Order: sequence, then C-alpha cells, then structure tokens
Amino acid sequence: MTELIMAGRPMTDVEDTLRRYCGLPWSGGDPEVWAYAYFDAVQDDFPDEVMPVDVLAAAAVHPRLTRFDFAWFLERRGQLNDLLAHLPDIDLADADIGPLDSLPAVAGSGVDLSLLSKVLHRKRPKLVPMLDRSLTGWYRRQLSAQGASAWPELIRLLASDLRANSHTLGDLQDIAPLTTLRIADISIWMSNQR
Repeated sequence: MTELIMAGRPMTDVEDTLRRYCGLPWSGGDPEVWAYAYFDAVQDDFPDEVMPVDVLAAAAVHPRLTRFDFAWFLERRGQLNDLLAHLPDIDLADADIGPLDSLPAVAGSGVDLSLLSKVLHRKRPKLVPMLDRSLTGWYRRQLSAQGASAWPELIRLLASDLRANSHTLGDLQDIAPLTTLRIADISIWMSNQR
C-alpha cells in the first residue's frame, strides 16, 4: 500500500485513488468516470498560449463558468500568454516560486483565482497548482489565511511536500501520464470524496 504524507497528514491507498480518478481498474471495483478524460487527457497543442479549449477543459474541474469568465479569458489572452512566458515548465518542487506570487493580482482583474489556476495548470502542469477548497482545506491547519489569500503560503507548503514525497510520487507516475503535482492534487481531492 502506497502512502503520501501531505500537510503532515497521511493518505493511504493512493494507488487505488489514482486509478479510480483516471478510469482504470482498481481493487474496489470497475473503472469509474471522473474528470480525467475531460481535463487531464485533453491534449494541449499550444503550451505557451491560453486557448479556448483550456477554459473549456477547466470547466470539468471548476463548476459554474460564466459568460464573464469566458470573456475575461478572451480579452486577457495576450496578458496571460506574457505571464506564461515567465512561468518555466519545471516542477513546483524545484522552482523559484516567486513568479507564481503574481497570480492573485492577475486574477484580481476580474476572474476567480481558482479558475485561473486551473487554466494555467493545463499550460504548466508541473508548476501551477490548482487552487480549490479541497487543497486549502487539506492544508488549513498550516495556513494563516483562507481561499485565495492563502495562495502564497499554500504553494510553498505544497512545494515542500512535493519534495518530501518525490520518490513515492515518481513511482505513481507509472499508473498514469500525470505530473507529480497533479498526482498529489488528485490524491488530496479524492481523499475528500470518500
């Protein structure tokens, strides 16, 4: 049984959890359908440009996109592409996290940071975590703020946990073609779905 320790809390059965999310056979039953096919498995042909398909794929993991959200991503496409030019395609565990600190300010111009992080995760799946209640809830005991305000602390804590769990997360990549960051995120999210 493979175990991860994230935010000082153990997660067991992460192999089965990952298999379930990815629609693969697992020890507890038949393959299941989650967002994997609609988000993670959607090919990205333009990794340095935010495209409409990135926003549509993010809808699989982010409820209730609005007309305003769609317009915001189209209107800010140039700004987002410039931002991507400053976000290297490297693991969060090994990155200078400083450039990620600008994401709340970018989102502050009119879109939810949670949605922005999910769209940018598609572009930099090793670097940009997806902010959501599951993730902030998992780390809540270590955070001094909540929601989007927790972003700077959260990404640093997550980077530290990715380093501490690097061997286990690397082994889990044999199950599905996902980054270690995404595997950690899925493990946390699925732990909250039990």
